[in-house]
Amino acid sequence: VAPEAMRTLAFAWWQQGRCDEAEALYADALTRFRALEQPLGIGRCELGLGIAAYQRGDLDGAELRFERARRGFAEGGVLRGVVDALGWAGILSRRRGHNGEALQRFEDAVGAAESGGLRFAANAVRNSLGVTLRSQGRLAEADAVFQQVLAEAELLGSGEAVWPCINLGLLRLEAGEPGRASSLLHRALRMLEDSGRVTFQGGVRVALLACAGALGDWEAWTAEHDAALSALERSPVPHPDIAATAERAAEHAQAAGRPAEARQALAIAEAQWSALGDADAVDRVRDRLALLRR
Repeated sequence: VAPEAMRTLAFAWWQQGRCDEAEALYADALTRFRALEQPLGIGRCELGLGIAAYQRGDLDGAELRFERARRGFAEGGVLRGVVDALGWAGILSRRRGHNGEALQRFEDAVGAAESGGLRFAANAVRNSLGVTLRSQGRLAEADAVFQQVLAEAELLGSGEAVWPCINLGLLRLEAGEPGRASSLLHRALRMLEDSGRVTFQGGVRVALLACAGALGDWEAWTAEHDAALSALERSPVPHPDIAATAERAAEHAQAAGRPAEARQALAIAEAQWSALGDADAVDRVRDRLALLRR
């Protein structure tokens, strides 16, 4: 089998949530690309393996893969690949709590993309920059960035409008506007379903769970909880936003005097933090669960 066909299939499997199979196929394709001394194929596989390592919580391994990918793309003269590798390096920095470094990496990536007229790529990185601003509590700045990203995505006619929709939804949820958040998140969910992207549907469902709790709609809560569990089972890729949003959902349920629902949300948060290897967060969630069981 040609290594490029293997790499393409690995990417499709990753989008479908078949992450372990995708990672194994990326590794096999990488071996073949190295034997052929093809820097572009090497860069693409290294990037895919870096993303897989990031999602498993192997941050050192991910850092190494992203740098190898950047070098491979640079050697092959593929600016879009360089931008993607820089963008993922920025996401990694944010995950480590190095927000200043993350912002610098995102700005470098946007600058590189704009220098080559890569509007789609520049917009994708701006979305990640907005997430970093949101994580720092710079909500007004993040809102402006996400609005810009959404407008540009709609202008370009790309399916990438899903990401600013998700992030604006999370922002509205944090701002205490669950109705507006729910509308944005449902729009994002439709886009994910229409494009067959399974990987991120679970996170959107958990955010909709939090919206239901904030609105006091417990019938919707039950439906979203069941849908979230199903989606997360189909694509078991942990993410800090999913964990944090599940904790937020638990807070809404607890404030409404619904301990059973709060436990449901905390169980999702515990599973996410555990998969991410964040022992402190796991302990925090388990302490909250213990209090609810008294």
